[in-house]
Amino acid sequence: DYGQRHRAELDAAARVARDLGAVEHKVIGLNLDGIGGSALTDSSIDVPEAPSEGIPVTYVPARNTVFLSLALGWAEMLQARDIFIGVN
Repeated sequence: DYGQRHRAELDAAARVARDLGAVEHKVIGLNLDGIGGSALTDSSIDVPEAPSEGIPVTYVPARNTVFLSLALGWAEMLQARDIFIGVN
């Protein structure tokens, strides 16, 4: 949970984890809205209905890098050999 405006991402992640037989689905609260600039974390920015040119207003700076960093830490604790991420 990175402070996104829609629960759909959290619901989808739980569904994917369950369907793929994950040992555990862990949700860690982050607050990326302090970085700003994304319609996904800032309610004052409208989410566009049509695609646009360039970097979309729904891009959350460094979100996926942060996700992978946290996943690596948890994977080390679990002694996991693989990390998988599905992002859009």
